[in-house]
Amino acid sequence: MSPPLPAALRVVTVFTVMSLIFAAAAPAQNAPKSKADADPIKEAPKPTPDVTAPRRESFELSVDQRDRFKKYLPKAFVKLSNREPLHLVTLGDSVVDMFIANDPEAGDYLRSYSAVFGKELARQFYYTGDLRVIRPNPKKMAKDRPYLGPEITFRSLGRGGKLMLHAMQALTTFGYESAPDIVLVSFGINDATNGVNPADYAKSLKQVIESVRSRGAEMILLGSTLTVEEPAEMSMGANRKYVDTMREIADANGIFFVDLGDLDSLVEVPATIQEPALLFDEVVKQYRRFFNQGEKEDFVHPLPQLQTLLGKRIFKELVDGPKPSPWIISGGKAVFESAEKFTLSYQVKNTSREDERLATLPLIAGAWRPTDANPEVVIKKGETKTLSITYALSPGSQNARFNSMPSHEALLRLPIFFSGGGITRIEDLRAEIQPLIVLWDLESLHNQEKAFALQCSIKNTVTQPMKGAWVAEWMGQKGTGTFDLPPGELQGLNLSFNLPDSSAPQRSKGPLTLRVQITGIEMRFERNIEVARNIGLKQPTSLTPANSQDKSPSPDNARSGTPSVVLKADADKNSLYLTYEISGINLEDTPKGAGAFGWNLNLDARSYGKRLTFGSTDSLRLGTGMAADGEYPIVTPQPWAFGIGYAADYDPAEIKSTLSSSPSGIRRYTIVIPKTFFYLHEWAIGNGNSQLGINTAIQFWQNGGNGIPPGYPDDRAFGLLTNERPRDDVGSLGVLELTDKPTSRWTVIPY
Repeated sequence: MSPPLPAALRVVTVFTVMSLIFAAAAPAQNAPKSKADADPIKEAPKPTPDVTAPRRESFELSVDQRDRFKKYLPKAFVKLSNREPLHLVTLGDSVVDMFIANDPEAGDYLRSYSAVFGKELARQFYYTGDLRVIRPNPKKMAKDRPYLGPEITFRSLGRGGKLMLHAMQALTTFGYESAPDIVLVSFGINDATNGVNPADYAKSLKQVIESVRSRGAEMILLGSTLTVEEPAEMSMGANRKYVDTMREIADANGIFFVDLGDLDSLVEVPATIQEPALLFDEVVKQYRRFFNQGEKEDFVHPLPQLQTLLGKRIFKELVDGPKPSPWIISGGKAVFESAEKFTLSYQVKNTSREDERLATLPLIAGAWRPTDANPEVVIKKGETKTLSITYALSPGSQNARFNSMPSHEALLRLPIFFSGGGITRIEDLRAEIQPLIVLWDLESLHNQEKAFALQCSIKNTVTQPMKGAWVAEWMGQKGTGTFDLPPGELQGLNLSFNLPDSSAPQRSKGPLTLRVQITGIEMRFERNIEVARNIGLKQPTSLTPANSQDKSPSPDNARSGTPSVVLKADADKNSLYLTYEISGINLEDTPKGAGAFGWNLNLDARSYGKRLTFGSTDSLRLGTGMAADGEYPIVTPQPWAFGIGYAADYDPAEIKSTLSSSPSGIRRYTIVIPKTFFYLHEWAIGNGNSQLGINTAIQFWQNGGNGIPPGYPDDRAFGLLTNERPRDDVGSLGVLELTDKPTSRWTVIPY
């Protein structure tokens, strides 16, 4: 589902020294039954307009358990109490899709945690019914056993490699086919691997919540499972800021949330292990047993045993709530002394009836590496202690995909491993950034002329007034200013820059560096910006080699013998035509006879007003590409390929995909897509405001030799745009105007 996380230095100063005695993790206890549970079942009064009053209440749940269930899933409780059918839908990544390498239960949705949760519901409320999977994978069972009676039906819409950005795709098509009662959502592992901006993660999740509620369905939000790749102190903390973002949004919207990355009940710390570093290693070892797949090492996709435990946990937390920790953490503050270093302070309160000895090990938090901390603390019952940790910026980590600072909030969400009092879990500490933060609006800007202005503000996050100065630089341009801020206030910055002139390349990009200086400290904030001129029909546009990221080359390269690809687009009332002219590249078949070249295309073909809003597409891809001239198949497009709102069953045979040669030696790859595929688009040929969002890439195989390894080298990989936003994010796309007289407007893509 995702590539291994990059290597990082172990935090030796944190995971060493000092002894610690841990009590074995106590098993969770069933909630006591109230006297009401022993009463005989009584028939409810005849139905009334109050649909929240079920005709039959479950006799197995206590009053408190029923109240908690009804708090989060009141409609589902009514249906289940009346033994009516219920339909569940789960959205997520390859963990949801039950991907397990070399395991016979891979793809068996009945073994997934969502299905196990559904079975727990059926066991609680039904007598002869159970759970049935809608559209199981081939050779997989739809239900565990034959039965008669009411059913909980379940559909898994997990897809490998997907982000929260993709949730609306499956939801608004397959997800709503059978009017779900409960929608379960879990994304975060791939968001972490791809460095997705948490602001975009939050925006995507809120969009899903709004959509589900508009359909009258209820929701369960599930923080993604932990990964345990090496180094574990990096991998186990990688997705926690997304988990905590989901938790916060769930709380704000009154939605039931479960942290599937909670280690409690999944590991048991032996009392004989006293040193925090050894304790952490033991926890890692125990948790990895859920990923033991023999010779193949995969610490991302768990075995069905963990799925079963998590499914039962979802149900238990629905009726009983999560097991409380014997501590409360609060008051997090990240005080910066420079752009590369800060000190975290926070409070830990012992809420148990005994003195506690706690392991408190900070994990690597994205670009931030803990360098000094207390690995354990002893706190008397009822007391509170303040702890501190020093963090430093990892070398080379200040890049576009894994920005060290948040763009939308004055918080760092920092994962800390806690163990003690019979509980082991990763806590997600929300630490206010001090003394100041820069907040960015990173929405892409469309159809900009001559100049653009990026929305950006400085916030004073301390209790004293603040004065200072700032300097912003981008592509050789500089802006300066001053600020005078009362405590807690924001001031907008005038970050305005000129766009390239008409002689400049079609696209270029570079870092925007903002230095903010106050007395005794300079903070640095950096974001990348790519600008791309709108392209038009019949206009030759050079694609950028992967080894030349700053500016796109000139189409004249096609006549110089330099490896190059020039894109030409055209359109009429029937079709969109894209031609890739390939020069200076000798196409070579792979040893297995496929993949001489690969190709993908993202098009946002929503109507003009909607195309400028947040959303996603899905790539059109080449099924196989040989070196010889001929027609090559396109992979069947997804129903949502051209933007949210599309939901079509496309026939890939209607797309004409052809490789040909010219007498001059130029190879041409041509794609013809029928206009009927873009049925939501106005398709006004000759109008510069009739636009498609567009990005495309093509790469060529090289067999290697003479010390050159085989593969797809950077000088044989080309793209129209090369920003670090997710490929399917509409904010990553440029603009194709459906006219041969394109305007001199630009798309500005900050990230």
